[in-house]
Amino acid sequence: MATPISSAPPPFAPVHLDSTKDSGKDTEGTSANPEKASGEEQAEHKAEEIAAKKSKARQRDSEAKGKWWPCTTTETELKNLEAEGFLLPGSWRTIPGSLAPAPQDGEMVVTKALVERGFSFPPSDFFSEILKAYGPQPHNISPNSVLAISNHVTLCEGHLREKIRQTSELATCGSITFMLRPGRVYPHTDRHESARYWSGGFFYLKDVSDPASNRKLPLFKNSPASETPAWTQCPHLSESPQLTRVVRRICKLTEEGLSGKDLTMSWFTKRIQPIQHRDRLMFHYTGRDDPMRSTKDNLSADAIDKRIRLLSKIPRELHVHVCNKDIHTNGSGTAVRYLDMPVDSFMP
Repeated sequence: MATPISSAPPPFAPVHLDSTKDSGKDTEGTSANPEKASGEEQAEHKAEEIAAKKSKARQRDSEAKGKWWPCTTTETELKNLEAEGFLLPGSWRTIPGSLAPAPQDGEMVVTKALVERGFSFPPSDFFSEILKAYGPQPHNISPNSVLAISNHVTLCEGHLREKIRQTSELATCGSITFMLRPGRVYPHTDRHESARYWSGGFFYLKDVSDPASNRKLPLFKNSPASETPAWTQCPHLSESPQLTRVVRRICKLTEEGLSGKDLTMSWFTKRIQPIQHRDRLMFHYTGRDDPMRSTKDNLSADAIDKRIRLLSKIPRELHVHVCNKDIHTNGSGTAVRYLDMPVDSFMP
């Protein structure tokens, strides 16, 4: 993401239709008067319009890959994130309209998409290890992959009751993303095809981490991540009996109906930021007064409906969202262990 776009179209650009479609002239193979057109012709015409819009959207997304959109983050949006406990008061700054990030000393570059999908300062050990092992900046990781990381942490901490360390590879597609290897069994998430214009949601956040701590984001570089040998490493699950056991447990949970939406709802409704540092794992969660929550305030049903649609692809007619298979809580289950868990084995 090194190149700023100096003249970007607005996020909701008007659609320019062919003038012949609104005139009284007939066009080949169609009728200019929809009242006279047959049902089959109308359906075909509608399908063509939808396909044309999708084609234009894909073209815009392709042109935007690897580029900064002008900053669209407002103070009101950041104040809302602060009110929810995701940002510390006085720790953030934004300059709407700026073409590319230019942080001051002691500032990190963060995007709203990162915070909305489970990140807050200080970063978790797992997230810090991902950045250290593969060299990406936080803004190099696509929104869908940030959600995948948060869901993966929830799966391991809340269902498997394991503390994980990352030992795996990444793949690149415009920005860096996590991919599920063919043949793996893992809770499915209906993801958006893209989080359009997400790079325009950048802002500046003061690094409030302990200077002696390893939980620090890397210094900002306005460049894509450089490929390293770690990107092509492929772990062999058969070499680790412990990992083989965990894979079987994940398969069993998936067969029992655990979905990506369940994982998202587990951390989202409990107001936990999965890739923020915590002293306890999620399965120790005790309730509304638990300090791992970013806020004691619960979201209303309308707010959950609105926000969950931002994170995942939800059918339009569905407005009541239920976590069918929630995480363990109150410390139930086995003792805490560290697990060297290859991210590529499970993460979409």
